[in-house]
Amino acid sequence: DAVDVDLGGETMRAIYAPPPTRITWKVTVPDDGWLKVSVGLKPESWTAEGNGVLFLVGVSDGKRFDELFRQHVNPFGNAGDRRWIPVWVDLSAYAGEEVGLIFNTRIGPDGQPDDPRNDHALWGKPEVVVR
Repeated sequence: DAVDVDLGGETMRAIYAPPPTRITWKVTVPDDGWLKVSVGLKPESWTAEGNGVLFLVGVSDGKRFDELFRQHVNPFGNAGDRRWIPVWVDLSAYAGEEVGLIFNTRIGPDGQPDDPRNDHALWGKPEVVVR
């Protein structure tokens, strides 16, 4: 679902993706292509118990998967995560190829017990741009 969300004073169109979620976006990567996206959790997650969300982005050509980005966001445990966190992912190695950009959200950080409480994950305004 696409929603408009204000995080830390910045409103952005976002995809609501509570974990576990997998979204695949087929794109032909331009020369000097980059993925520009922001990650965050809805404000109701900021002061409600939980251990956050693991955000991952990868590329698949149908034969293999390459993980390109991984970040744990926990606004309850880290006040610095109470905002949109900008992410830039270099896609230039896939220039000219049609690939699946795969956006995953997972419950909590690696190595900790699953805690799905208040995991209101958001992908903010994903787009492929030429930098």
